[in-house]
Amino acid sequence: MAAYRGALLQDATCTLSESPLPFSIKRIVIYVGVNNRDCYDSLLVNHMARFKEVVSLQTREVIVSLLPTFEDELMEETRGRLRYNNFLTDLFGETRFLVGFPDEFSCAPRSQGDRRHLSDDDCQQLVSLLCTHFESLNSTAHPQ
Repeated sequence: MAAYRGALLQDATCTLSESPLPFSIKRIVIYVGVNNRDCYDSLLVNHMARFKEVVSLQTREVIVSLLPTFEDELMEETRGRLRYNNFLTDLFGETRFLVGFPDEFSCAPRSQGDRRHLSDDDCQQLVSLLCTHFESLNSTAHPQ
C-alpha cells in the first residue's frame, strides 16, 4: 500500500507510468481525486485520458474508486466530486476497473470540517467495499 498526502490524479498516473512495481504486487487499488475535486482544472479531461491509458497498460489487476460523498459536503465540493466521478464513469464505466458506492454510502470526516480525510470507520468500510469488488472480479473470472 502506498499513500501520498496531497496527491492528484496526475501524480497517480506518473507513479504508475514511471515507477516499476515489484513482481510481488498483484493488485493495484487507486483511490485518488479528492484534491482534484476541490480545484477546477481545465486539463482534467486530458489528465483522465492519460490516466486511463496508463491503467489499461497495467499487467496486474486494477480497480479505480469513485469519490464518495462526504457528510455536510459543500455545494462546490459536490459539484467537483460529481464532475470528477462523471469523467471517471465516462472513461471506465464499461470496464471492470471502476468501483462505485451504494447510494446510502456517505463518509464522515476524520475531524470536524475536514472533508478530505475519511474517518477510521469509513476507511475500513471503503477497504471492505474495494475488497468485495476484487472478490467479485475473481468469482466472475473463475466461476465455480
